[in-house]
Amino acid sequence: MSSAEDRANRWIRPEFLDATAYHVADVGDVIKLDANESPYEWPREIKQAWLDRLAELELNRYPDAPASALQSVIRKTWGIPEQFDILIGNGSDECIAVVTSAVGGPGRTIMAPTPTFVVYQNAAELFNSKFVGVPLSENFELDVAATIDAVRQHNPACVFFAWPNNPTGNLFDRDAMEEVIAATDGLVVVDEAYGAFSNQSFLGQLHQYPNVVIMRTLSKIGMAGLRLGVLFGDPAWLTQFHKVRMPYNVNSLSQASAAFALENESVFARNFAILNTERDMLMQRLHAIEGLEVFPSDANFFLLRVTGEPGVAAVHSALLLGGIAVKNFHRPATPLDSCLRVSVGKPEENVALVEALTTIMTS
Repeated sequence: MSSAEDRANRWIRPEFLDATAYHVADVGDVIKLDANESPYEWPREIKQAWLDRLAELELNRYPDAPASALQSVIRKTWGIPEQFDILIGNGSDECIAVVTSAVGGPGRTIMAPTPTFVVYQNAAELFNSKFVGVPLSENFELDVAATIDAVRQHNPACVFFAWPNNPTGNLFDRDAMEEVIAATDGLVVVDEAYGAFSNQSFLGQLHQYPNVVIMRTLSKIGMAGLRLGVLFGDPAWLTQFHKVRMPYNVNSLSQASAAFALENESVFARNFAILNTERDMLMQRLHAIEGLEVFPSDANFFLLRVTGEPGVAAVHSALLLGGIAVKNFHRPATPLDSCLRVSVGKPEENVALVEALTTIMTS
């Protein structure tokens, strides 16, 4: 009898056998500035009311399949017009998978400017699509001419724009994006995962473009543990995406928690201004350290390039050894060469980062 490994090697799709699973490192008990999460827990003054809401749930019953009650709260809170439909996903990752499985497949192309959120490519390949990345400029700006040329050459089924972009943190020029949208016959997903920090959105332009849908998440504004992603746009697209979405994909606890949080959005919104102020102060202080290059950001993180000694690998390791985790995005011979991505933390965490980097870069 052949072993489980032999059988798996025969029956797992060949492209999966050669692939690597998405890895989330366990950094231990450190200052976490590596995952673009909010550093702030839920305020104490609303926690009991939240727990009371959860206590009312009937967990012996399946959750509301389309999350209708949550959809109503989202529509009201974000001002989404009735003409647009809403899909709730188990995190943005599921929304991305739903889109790529619906429009992708053999002979289809998924496109995005790169570097960007890696899950776009992962999902494309998962559903047997070709992924085409169009390089950004040296300053991580959208190369409009190259992107439109790629659109004409590959006729993509879907183009993803992370806006602001991850891991670079910058907002692409809106007019440049609209040029690409106008040149694209397929779907364009504007991923506004970090929109709460940029105060920019394509919602006002959504009615102008029949091929655009918007994606958002609650993960970056204090609810990463809920795994709640939202996709909204013309029902012509969303009706088809609902066919792909698994039934009961979002559990009752997450639905109720997200609705409660959005009903108390003003409590969480206090943190957006604090984080933006901390981001600007942190970037300014790091910019003054010799051997570091700091790139502009409209998100709750920013990109940092190590240009001096002891080099990016040593800086990353020294920070972790000192109890601070940041994300190593070093990709040799690419625009991400020697780059670290740094999430904005609480004031005291940001001070610790500045002090640590000052010591590391001057030792």
